[in-house]
Amino acid sequence: MSRSASRRTAFTLVELLVVIAIIGVLVALLLPAVQAAREAARRMQCQNNLKQLALGLLNYHDVKKTFPPSLQFDVGQAPGSSTNFRPNWVIMILPHVEQQNLYDAFDFTQTISHANNRTQRGTELAFMKCPSDGFTKTKFSGTASGDNDNWARGCYAANGCNLELSWLGEQGGWADTTRRGVMGPNVALDIGGIIDGTSNTMLLGEIRAGISDKDRRGVWAMGTAGPSALFWHGFSGDDNGPNFYSGANLDDDIVGCDQIDATLKITHKMTCCNCNNKQMTARSTHNGGVYTVFCDGSVHFISNNINTSGSWGSSPAVWDLLIASCDGKVLNMDAVGVK
Repeated sequence: MSRSASRRTAFTLVELLVVIAIIGVLVALLLPAVQAAREAARRMQCQNNLKQLALGLLNYHDVKKTFPPSLQFDVGQAPGSSTNFRPNWVIMILPHVEQQNLYDAFDFTQTISHANNRTQRGTELAFMKCPSDGFTKTKFSGTASGDNDNWARGCYAANGCNLELSWLGEQGGWADTTRRGVMGPNVALDIGGIIDGTSNTMLLGEIRAGISDKDRRGVWAMGTAGPSALFWHGFSGDDNGPNFYSGANLDDDIVGCDQIDATLKITHKMTCCNCNNKQMTARSTHNGGVYTVFCDGSVHFISNNINTSGSWGSSPAVWDLLIASCDGKVLNMDAVGVK
């Protein structure tokens, strides 16, 4: 009896293979669930980031009685092509998001691209990064004369105007109430100026960080279309709607686009035109859409399938209505599927 029992002290090869197979099946079943749980946590953090930024903007409004401009530029400059970047909306709200020391460290007698502001513009801000975007770790190294290097990334942009960024500022597209957003070039609205209602108007939208060190998209301290502002992201443009992708290697209009590997742009559906910084739509790496925050501080997930087909006048697209702050049309959010 003892001799027979001693023969059963180990697994047979078949038994071992069965155990390994069972473990493999369990891992295969559990891995997607673990990945889904992690992405859910990342999405929640992204929502919290937008909420924090919205509170910062609203606190800024309480003090200044207006929202900050999405970007600032010197008189006579063309913001789409200039590298003389002045403080943008992110920099201006730093004291209201517990970053007073960083704000005080900036040398505002110089441009943000100046060497005096190199360390400041390269500061990593956790609340500006969506954890689902893996490219936020790569800093922008500069593409044009005057850009200089060491620009940290972000994933959130101001709702500027549904027309290309123009040096005209308060004139041009900003004067058109069907196109005006909330935070324009050298100009912005107060809450009273948002006649469509704060719960019906986009304040910030997600954007994706640039996919290489030569891609300036998602640079938090750089005030222009692409790095930190949304412009011409709806009707009449070729970048119409969340995560728009034409496949034609156009879409976003960004200086330095020709320095990004063409295959990489197509692979990540981040194509762009090597134009002035004049056009950028909302983008994210989340499945199915982008997060936005409205002027009342509420966070919403906007589907890639939101209605973007329409025209000015009697039948504007739902996406265009969310961009416009003063077109006089109010949305039924439940009816149009905004979550």
